[in-house]
Amino acid sequence: MKLSAKMIRECQSEDDNWSLGNSVLYELCRAHPLHATTREVVAKVWLIGRAYSAAVERGRGDAAGPGLSNDSFYTEALAPALIASSLDERLRGIASNGQINSAAVEAVLQVHGYLVAELSKLTGMHKRSFASKYLHFHCPSLFFIYDSRAVEAIRSLGMRRSRVRPQHGVDAEYASFVNTLLVLTERVEDQFGTLLTPRQLDRLLLQVGSS
Repeated sequence: MKLSAKMIRECQSEDDNWSLGNSVLYELCRAHPLHATTREVVAKVWLIGRAYSAAVERGRGDAAGPGLSNDSFYTEALAPALIASSLDERLRGIASNGQINSAAVEAVLQVHGYLVAELSKLTGMHKRSFASKYLHFHCPSLFFIYDSRAVEAIRSLGMRRSRVRPQHGVDAEYASFVNTLLVLTERVEDQFGTLLTPRQLDRLLLQVGSS
């Protein structure tokens, strides 16, 4: 499939039926950017995970303790772990980067990898998709949204996935995905003269996947 100017215009349009719902999630993370209280963590993890079909409790085993209900998992395991983590410090460390690019990508991948590792301790699973979506709403200009739909759309565009060297603290699958999308971002800028944000690029991949 080839990209068109019409597709680029549509992914940049504000006339989007999902934009209001997304704006609620962006505002939630702007108003409560830290992981300081249980209710803040529960609200963000719960709403983002459910809205984006990436509920963090899905498929979890007993890594956080046997017999925990989903509600107890949120309040007794997940929230305390994120509050005690260094996630806020790590997010502050990349906040000065205005846009995801080759200069910022290593630090961004380290933050994503850190969250994946923390969630793995609690769920026994690699929650790379949830981590990408959760971090995107905290830093919309830095994190690409990863899921199977986006991966399939990249294949439809005939793009070869970028190879990455194994790196400590980085999720290799997400790193390959991000580097591929950086190439796609450059391609769009060269061909159409516009720089897409991670949100706009996600909308573009959604168009590709539904075509």
